[in-house]
Amino acid sequence: LGDYYGIPTFFATVRMFYNRELLREITGSDEPPQTFDAFIDLCERTRAHALRTGRVLVPISGSRDNAPYVLDELFEGVSQKLVQEYSRGQGLYPSQDSFFLGMLRGGWSLESAPIQAGLRLMRDVGRYMQPGFLQLRREDAVFAFTQGKALMLAAGSWETTGLMAQARFPLGVFRLPQPAPDHPEYGAFTWGRPAEVSGRAVTGPFGLTRDSAHPEQALDFLRYLTSRSVHQKFVQRSRWLPVVSGVDVPEGMQGFAPDLEGSIPGLNLRWGTEIRRVTESAWHVLFSEQGGVETFTDVASPQMTEAAIGDLQRRDRRAAQQIMLADPSLEAIRQRRRGEDGSADLQFKFQTLLQGQNDREAYYYQIHYRLAQAMAERAEAGVAGEEGARE
Repeated sequence: LGDYYGIPTFFATVRMFYNRELLREITGSDEPPQTFDAFIDLCERTRAHALRTGRVLVPISGSRDNAPYVLDELFEGVSQKLVQEYSRGQGLYPSQDSFFLGMLRGGWSLESAPIQAGLRLMRDVGRYMQPGFLQLRREDAVFAFTQGKALMLAAGSWETTGLMAQARFPLGVFRLPQPAPDHPEYGAFTWGRPAEVSGRAVTGPFGLTRDSAHPEQALDFLRYLTSRSVHQKFVQRSRWLPVVSGVDVPEGMQGFAPDLEGSIPGLNLRWGTEIRRVTESAWHVLFSEQGGVETFTDVASPQMTEAAIGDLQRRDRRAAQQIMLADPSLEAIRQRRRGEDGSADLQFKFQTLLQGQNDREAYYYQIHYRLAQAMAERAEAGVAGEEGARE
């Protein structure tokens, strides 16, 4: 009746993998950087080492698949304060809908100081990847790293086993440092590194279908899979992070354990189908020698508004569909409650569904109204602009 559940398999985090031997050769130590400035200094020292030795070597092995792990996290760090200004209800996780509605109503643009800072930050770090990295795939980045042609590689915890098998040198991992609030250039826009508490990191759910031929056996398997003893064996063999309370992180994977200390996250400019298309299609000018932040802004700005409208309209339609789909379930529970003398379980289920449906409807009408209002304001401004041009 509208309830969906899944048993997750593992927790996922992203880390910077690095070549311990190469780091020691460059710096005299195999300890990774702990601050953002130390990270930038390491990238510069890696470049200098490559020039001095004549080696083909870049600080970070990038591709269009794994470079966003680095670039998005950097941008999210310096967009925290701006995003929270438009977060519905000031929740612990920001509202993408409200944020981009704020853009449509003129609250911010790509020229706003926090956005410009995020773009500069991405360009500053992106220049330490190999030229043309946006044309490469994940396999290209991994190959360059495992061949010793890059000091670092951003990858997920689920890739550890494969990277260890391919690399012929000892690996280390660390979490990408972010600019701190006292950073002279970026500190004004951040509260510090976000905590790794997003539900998106809980991965690989198993479920039980309504039409399962053997529901009891399937449910018994899920209980087996999520028992402490079996899950401990599972993570030991897979070298993935556990999701069952009381199960230990596998040996050697402690560096991937989620960092629960930190601030709320920000957002990136790859949310939504259309916004992501505009952003990624202009990324090449952000990182090219001839381009830069100003060029990216000039290219992407004219397209960003229409892209946001398209994505928000799509979200608006989807929200309306979800409300309509949930209504029959709510009415079914109402009828069952009447027929079974209003048992406590049914009463609780009904109230829970009703509250959820009310929240969905309130959110839908708020976003629907604000989107319509923003589009009306844009239309009015367009008419006024045309009249001014004629005068």
